[in-house]
Amino acid sequence: MLHSNSRKQSSKSKFLTDEEHSLLFTHFTPGSYSLFTGVAQILESKTSRNKSFWSIQNTGILCFIKDHTKCTFFIKLFSMMDFNVVWQMECYVELNFKVPKHKFVTFDGLKTRIGVNFHCDKECYEFVSVVSERVCRRKLPILPNLPIYSCGFNSSKLYRITSEQTEN
Repeated sequence: MLHSNSRKQSSKSKFLTDEEHSLLFTHFTPGSYSLFTGVAQILESKTSRNKSFWSIQNTGILCFIKDHTKCTFFIKLFSMMDFNVVWQMECYVELNFKVPKHKFVTFDGLKTRIGVNFHCDKECYEFVSVVSERVCRRKLPILPNLPIYSCGFNSSKLYRITSEQTEN
């Protein structure tokens, strides 16, 4: 949830402590704040021998950041160990989300399809909603009608990409 004061405060994840949030937010550039904060894995689509699969890039703290000094938005993944940025993407074009699973969302990156596997489906839905509201002009994607508050990673089910997930 985004807290509002005279100065913007960053969104917090229920899976991080106040101390972890404080350490994370010190790694933001001045004039930046997070509209969404959650725990997730970043995956990239790969092809080998005519077979497509997901390759896990990293697991950490995912933030959707408004950077006022650069007048842009970023999706950044921070390490859970040292809170440094381990993956990032500037959102200067409209994102077309697909939500094939209740904790998994995909969109086009610069060179490949990006997948985000969230620790909790509630954070997945919140991420899609916040980013769609700020960056996307299209209506929200239809989210699967599955029970909310399912948490934990099960990446063993994410290694096969369907043609529906890779469509542009």
